[in-house]
Amino acid sequence: QMVKEESKGKEISNAAAAYHVLKPLFAENDDVEALYCIFLNGQNHVMAIEKMFSGTINYATIFPRELVKRTLVLGASAVLMAHNHPSGNQNPSESDLKITQKIKEAGNLLDIQLLDHIIITPERDLYRSFADEGQL
Repeated sequence: QMVKEESKGKEISNAAAAYHVLKPLFAENDDVEALYCIFLNGQNHVMAIEKMFSGTINYATIFPRELVKRTLVLGASAVLMAHNHPSGNQNPSESDLKITQKIKEAGNLLDIQLLDHIIITPERDLYRSFADEGQL
């Protein structure tokens, strides 16, 4: 559940940096959809990386609540979400877009910044960043 210690304290300031930290986690089991969150402090240094969900993610209303709760418990000021599309399609689904908006709005109320939502595919170096695409 908790992620390798070597990531702790690392600065993550863009999608490429996040991708390189997360890609190996998804590679371990790349036929199953999973969602990881990187929790960051005010200087964008990694406090924790945790798998929040796996299996078919149906973004129930509980998910934003769990994510916000975990962020508050860790005392993080920002979060970066990433999930994989085992199909190789890097385009966000309608529910990917909706949940991203929902989490961004929930975070705004509590001064938690959603830095990015990244979709990772099994193909080498193929990912999509909501922040880079101006979708945040």
